[in-house]
Amino acid sequence: MFKPGHNCANAYPDQDVRVFIDGQDYFEALAEALPKAKRTIYIAGWAFDFKTWLRPDEPDGERLPLGPLLRRLISQNQELQVYVLVWDLAEGFLLRSDPFRLFRKRTPPHRRLHFRYDKHYPFGASQHQKFVVIDDSIAFIGGIDLTVGRWDTRQHLVTDRRRIDPYGTAHGPFHDAHTQVQGQMAELAGEMFRTRWSLATRKPAVRPSPYEAEPIEGSYTFRGVEAALSRTDPNQEVPVREVESLFEDSIASAKSLIYIENQYLTSREIGEMLARRLQEPDGPEVVIIGPRQPAGWAEEITVGLLRWRVVDVLRKADVHDRLGIYYPMSSVEQDITTYVHIKLTMIDDAFVRIGSANVSRRSMRVDSELDIAFQFADETNETLARQLRESLLAEHLGLTPEEVAAELERDSSVLSLVRRKAGGNDRTLVELGGGPENSDDRLIAQDADLLVDPAEPIDLLATAEAFVGRRLMQAQFRSLPHGFFAVVGICLVLLTLRYGLPDELRTGLRSVSQGIDDVGILALPVAMAGVALLSSLGVNLFVLTLLMFQGFGVFVGLPVTFGSVLGGALLSYGYGRILGRHWVNTLFGIKVQAVRRRMFRRGAFSVAMLRLFPVSRFHTVGAVSGASEMRPYLFTFGTVLGLALPFLGISIMAYTLLRVLREATWLNLAILVGVLALYWSGINGLEKGYQRWRNRQRRGTTTLTP
Repeated sequence: MFKPGHNCANAYPDQDVRVFIDGQDYFEALAEALPKAKRTIYIAGWAFDFKTWLRPDEPDGERLPLGPLLRRLISQNQELQVYVLVWDLAEGFLLRSDPFRLFRKRTPPHRRLHFRYDKHYPFGASQHQKFVVIDDSIAFIGGIDLTVGRWDTRQHLVTDRRRIDPYGTAHGPFHDAHTQVQGQMAELAGEMFRTRWSLATRKPAVRPSPYEAEPIEGSYTFRGVEAALSRTDPNQEVPVREVESLFEDSIASAKSLIYIENQYLTSREIGEMLARRLQEPDGPEVVIIGPRQPAGWAEEITVGLLRWRVVDVLRKADVHDRLGIYYPMSSVEQDITTYVHIKLTMIDDAFVRIGSANVSRRSMRVDSELDIAFQFADETNETLARQLRESLLAEHLGLTPEEVAAELERDSSVLSLVRRKAGGNDRTLVELGGGPENSDDRLIAQDADLLVDPAEPIDLLATAEAFVGRRLMQAQFRSLPHGFFAVVGICLVLLTLRYGLPDELRTGLRSVSQGIDDVGILALPVAMAGVALLSSLGVNLFVLTLLMFQGFGVFVGLPVTFGSVLGGALLSYGYGRILGRHWVNTLFGIKVQAVRRRMFRRGAFSVAMLRLFPVSRFHTVGAVSGASEMRPYLFTFGTVLGLALPFLGISIMAYTLLRVLREATWLNLAILVGVLALYWSGINGLEKGYQRWRNRQRRGTTTLTP
């Protein structure tokens, strides 16, 4: 099966591989292994949180949060170096969850605890590998990130206080797996980490001297197997696609059963491979277990539709009735699902694969991935493989492994067993129903291929042109109003980070930033200074208000943002005062002397009108006022007077948008649309009313004077 350079990086005979099913077993193993580190701890992940509890089922003070644990180990061992490398989503995370962590310390509070974001990947890709290496002597490889929302027991209880994270968020049932290896495979994993670290930081990581480490026993221990590590890495001169090749080879090798548990099922190529096996007269059964639906409505209309397309291909190919696609329920009665995040494949009784790679095109070709696979031909390990699969089926069906084994003794067909027992208990498997048949949905799925599950790294210009064409795109860009890209861009980023990413990020975004346990004392004043500076340079006020509300909440954000924006207005006034009329005229194309004669003779009222009606850019009004030598107190009073109503409208829009991003109900969407309509109609009404008043004044039909 294993061909180094084709479907794996290297293969090693006579390896012991220990398997941990679900977070409780894996986190407990780490809690035992980390204190034994002598020289180095490498942690690579898609997400990471220093506050993650390794033992959430223990009393307060004994839960072992990762940050304090790592700092304690470093303090106790003067030679220990800890390296943490996670996906570089700093900007996205901060926009969604806690923007003002930008202003806190950027490194963990210890010089031998190194935390970095991995920027070394193509646009649109992610660092998706999830592994820990201790001293190049013991390695944990699989699909579980060291972040909140991952811990669960194999019972997947409907409610479990132990699944409440350090931030007070209660997580639902969560299913995953990890492994542990030693020796040469641990050395190879350590070398992979050092390579990624040097690419991401341009600095080397300490290389330890391997030793024979004491293993941590897992749920299942396979002894003396041939094992291999397979990667996806698009950054190499020749992109590495070992993960995809191993999928192809293992599916082709199946004789009686292909058993897959995976978060995603969106790869057309893998779907077509499975379809061909289903069409064979004597081909294998194909049993697939995944989540009921992707997390969030945005995923449902993108990743979800891609899954339905693959499911449709498989069901059409199932001419011999050998296909079963199911999702696990923690409780049918209470309609609580178990979220499937695991990436596991078992072929017959001879091959097991666990890792980070989803059955998606991204995992095959775009994201960085790392899987461990092992094969065997001896009866002991084959029996153990059957026991592993039986325990997984028992976990999902609400049975005991012994009950599952007894059923398979009578009928060896796994698919027949699942069909007989599905729906028999409150915790059970349920067959995946039908997908959408609407042609528009199929069109969305085609577009989602390009954006959500691409076969190659994304080219931004090519993506835009694919949808609108180059000429139309350029024409539309020229005609869009000022601020459109800023507002739409920030909304899309927030929306994507709230709904478009996998469940683990959606429930634990704020934990990934830097692992600082307390709020930086300078966050608020520095944020205010930043808003003042950005607004004085012309950054859109709606964007700044949205970020401040997200970071500090509405009640604090409203007065703080208004004060910051007022500060920005005064800064722009100062720019104009310093630059003078000539340079303001040159930079902004405005004849300051004419503006001074025609408008600023009314002082504060003129400024208020320019603030109230969006006929001029925010910072331009300040610069021209300063160059016109308007008195500062008049400018300030006019700015406060004219900005109050528009800022209130902007604040209401920002608040309603955040409500939609947090809970996209039809009611919240309707409220947002209504607020937008009222705001723009109100502004337009005021503009038209003011214009009518000015016209009457010019005709002498009114004696009112401003």
